Amino acid sequence: MKVLAAAFLVACFFPYTQFLPIESYTQPYALALAIPLFVLQGRAVLGSIPCGDALALLGLAFFGTVAFLMDCTPLPDSQELKYLLIYVAPLVQTVAALVVIARYRQMTLTILTVAILVWLAVGLVQTFIDPNFATSMIGEWQDTGEVSMQSGRGVLGLAPEPTHFGFHMIVLAAIVTVLHGSRPIAWACVVGALLLARSASAALTLVLGSCLFVLRMPLKYRLPILAGLLASPFVVFMLLERIDPESSRLLYLASTFLDEPGAILGIDFSVNTRLGGLIATMRDSFDNFLLPHGLSHAAWLDHSRAILSRFTWLFDLSDNGPPSGFGIVIYQLGIFGVLVLYRPITRLLTTPVVSFEQILVLAAVWVFVGQYFISTPGYSLLYACAIYAAMRARETTVEHAPATGDVAATLSRRSG
Repeated sequence: MKVLAAAFLVACFFPYTQFLPIESYTQPYALALAIPLFVLQGRAVLGSIPCGDALALLGLAFFGTVAFLMDCTPLPDSQELKYLLIYVAPLVQTVAALVVIARYRQMTLTILTVAILVWLAVGLVQTFIDPNFATSMIGEWQDTGEVSMQSGRGVLGLAPEPTHFGFHMIVLAAIVTVLHGSRPIAWACVVGALLLARSASAALTLVLGSCLFVLRMPLKYRLPILAGLLASPFVVFMLLERIDPESSRLLYLASTFLDEPGAILGIDFSVNTRLGGLIATMRDSFDNFLLPHGLSHAAWLDHSRAILSRFTWLFDLSDNGPPSGFGIVIYQLGIFGVLVLYRPITRLLTTPVVSFEQILVLAAVWVFVGQYFISTPGYSLLYACAIYAAMRARETTVEHAPATGDVAATLSRRSG
């Protein structure tokens, strides 16, 4: 079991690395390794965690599977199968992650720390020595490393693009924080996201997470602290420009936003398609009273053209769906998507972290508002950590643990 747990963690922390030549964006190893853990302990874990979390995971899988059967059978295409994973993978992977955390918390932190150091080391080598270093491990996207740096963006790390490098580092920082790991390691992830990945999207999640953090503080502290937090990314970007004057894209975007916030969507293709695409698709969903659009890929291709015609300022939309992890669920399932996402989002937003590092957890929530699907193992691992932390926070003495399995007993002792 311990070897299986360790392999599962490695797959979660390196979700894009091709240990085998499988040409897909996110590799399937974490899900494959989670399946035996789910089969062995799924019923016990789901019976031990808070009811709302169990219903959210089961509801997501149920509604997604029903929509898939209604819209995509009998001959689903490859994209529709990927859609199905958005709904099924969180259930399997979150349960597996809870099994691993409950039994091997210290091992989880050790492997996580090593994984972060590997990501940072690869990013440093790519930044200062060779932008194509280790990119052969990400398959067909390996040739984009040098192009990315020449365009003023950051390095790839072990991800297919800088944005996913930055997002992954923010998620890892949040997991370290929730598990009460090393604070320097958590903030090293932030440095990696800003100075190595140079991801504007990752920077935006940190700003939004900081805003949520400040809004929870007493009123007299909000304005000065908020001003300092909003100014800090610009200090980082200016430092980055001094280190490498060719990579001023982040500073340029930040300056443009300060001068005219509305212009930010019109000056950068990536920002327009990611942020603009999120805004347009979510507005379209709410204008349609949160009616489900289903999982049909062909239907999305047709409807995306209608969205582009309606919002003429939008440059383009991805053929794969709305550019948002939470947003694609809401678009496809409508009101049912809102219902099944309410508990995980509120769970993450209220994770019991009593320190400045709470910003990292709040920022990670915004990662999944962005173009980072919840089928990625990082989402399941973070959600599992949040459930585990909440149960530990309510820990009481239990005289008799239930006889449904050792993992269930562990979780029950945590929750009381």
